[in-house]
Amino acid sequence: MFVLKEYNSSLAIGELPVGTFEEIEIKENEPKYPGLRITNKYSTIFLAPIAYCDPIEYIYDDNLDQKTVDAHRLE
Repeated sequence: MFVLKEYNSSLAIGELPVGTFEEIEIKENEPKYPGLRITNKYSTIFLAPIAYCDPIEYIYDDNLDQKTVDAHRLE
């Protein structure tokens, strides 16, 4: 799962290419999408637990920073 807010985490900033957060052009609280973070530049995806080798591990792993970095690298 790409969690847009996690692109600005210290883990993502340290592990993804420089400028990734800015490249995605994340916007917050747009009038049409109040309270949400969006990007009009790229599609976002959700990987269901079944997509992982161990779906149970996915459900109990709440490290969204690492999940975002891992999912980004799958592109």
